[in-house]
Order: sequence, then structure tokens, then C-alpha cells
Amino acid sequence: MEWESHCMRKCGGGTVSMNCTFEKLEESGNPSVIFRGIVGSRAYGTANAQSDTDMRGVFVVPSMEYVRLVPPPKQVSDAKNDHTYYSLLRFCELMAEANPTTMEMLYLPEDCVITATPAFETLVAHRDMFITRRAVESHLGYAVSQMKKAKGANKRVWNPWPEEPPTPEEYCMFVRDASQLPKPLGETGVDLRTCLATRLSKSVTENMMHLTRLLFSGENIVKNGRPIVRFEGEQLETLLSIRRGEWEFDRIIAHAEAIQARIDAGKERLPADCDKEKVSDLVAEVMRKAGDA
Repeated sequence: MEWESHCMRKCGGGTVSMNCTFEKLEESGNPSVIFRGIVGSRAYGTANAQSDTDMRGVFVVPSMEYVRLVPPPKQVSDAKNDHTYYSLLRFCELMAEANPTTMEMLYLPEDCVITATPAFETLVAHRDMFITRRAVESHLGYAVSQMKKAKGANKRVWNPWPEEPPTPEEYCMFVRDASQLPKPLGETGVDLRTCLATRLSKSVTENMMHLTRLLFSGENIVKNGRPIVRFEGEQLETLLSIRRGEWEFDRIIAHAEAIQARIDAGKERLPADCDKEKVSDLVAEVMRKAGDA
């Protein structure tokens, strides 16, 4: 089956004596799954009619699976990576690395939580151990990467090819998907320059919204000891207005740099990193509560 073969690729081509296939993990009664939740724009409050529904989950691998010659899977996804499940060990590894995407899973609003067993609630109860300078810096790092993408795309929006319109090959290079090309090419009325500028303008506003979201969340870690997942009020309106293209590029950059300066000024009060030994003990406790033999 397609999903099973995808899972087998994730597992390194071997088999694991547990319900690790994507289809099995999607089953509501699978006892291996300790968490499922809706993430992304629907969790942030920024979803629109075109938004996908992204889901993340956590499953427990019995400890005896780790002594097999074929290792258990760390991560299982559908073909588009819209739905992804992490093993408990991989989830905690990512948390220890201060990955913003997995950190959000411990702070989801209630309406986005599909499944949360007592074992997963143990993780939630100890989530403060991951609130560190490293967590703040990872949010900053992701935001800076988004800023670089936005600056690159912004140059193409405002400084397009001055004399010749882009070729189909150049267009594909920037949209990274040949299916986005107008078809048939060369037909009267098809303007690849306009298509590319429109596409890149949307890319700029999306990236700028995400970098602002990450900075808002990073600043909240510094101020209140937790990331923001569901945005509301003025912050939500800021994100949506940026995506609508209502903020000039330079204004967004100045706004982002001001938030970054506040974060840098306050992050030193946090511990540098999480205690890896305590994280290991937490993994063992969660496995026991999940019924590991």
C-alpha cells in the first residue's frame, strides 16, 4: 500500500513489530499514539480559505524495539508531510534542540488537541524545562532565515528583469514547481513577468508574516516563559495585515529588528539550555505511563 511503503522508507526499509505505518497511526484507537493535534495556521489563528489542515502526533515505541537490528522509526508522515507523527524519543530530541515546531505542540489551544493521553500530559506538565535561551535563539534563527528569504524575493518583486521577461526555466527556478507555469506557454495574454512578480510578492508577504509570528513568540518566551501559538487581538491583526500586503517592506523589517533588540536585551535571564539528564528521565517516565513493558 502507498502509505505503508512510505512508512517503510521512513523506517529505513525494515519492519518493526508495532503499528508504525501511517494508516495505523491515523487510527483513533491505536494505543501507541499518545498525542494528535492540529498545528500551523489553523492553530495560529491565521488560516484562510486556502490553508491546509496540518496535523502532528507523537507515538511511543516499546523499549524492546530499540534492541532490534532494524531500528524503530523516528518519524512517519503522509506523502505531503501534512500529517506527521514523531516517536516519543524523536519528539524529545527535537524539544531538547529547541525546535519551535515541536515546542508548539506542548502549548496548543484546546480546540486544536485531538488526542492527549495522561502520558502526553506528563510532557505538558514538564514543558517549562525546555524554556531556555536556546529556545529563544531558535525562534530568532528561524525568523532570520525567513527574513533572508523575504529580502531575496523582495528584490525580484521590485527589481524584475529590466529588459527581457523571465524565461519558463527562470520562472520554474523561482516557483520550484513546473505545475505553476501558465499553460500553454506562449499563448496570447500570458505574461511570465507578471506571473512571477505576483507569485514572489505573495511569497514575500507570507514569509514576512511568519518571521513576525516567530519574533512575537520568541519575545513572549522572554517575557512570559512560553511561546505563543494562538494569536489574538493586535498581534493577530498585525500578522494578517502583513500577509494582506498592507505593510511596506521597510516597515516590516524595522518592526522585526525592534522586536529582535528587545529579545536580545531580555533573554539572558533564561537558563542557557535544558538539562539533558532530566529530559532522559522524563522520556522514561512517559514511557512507563504509556504502558511500556
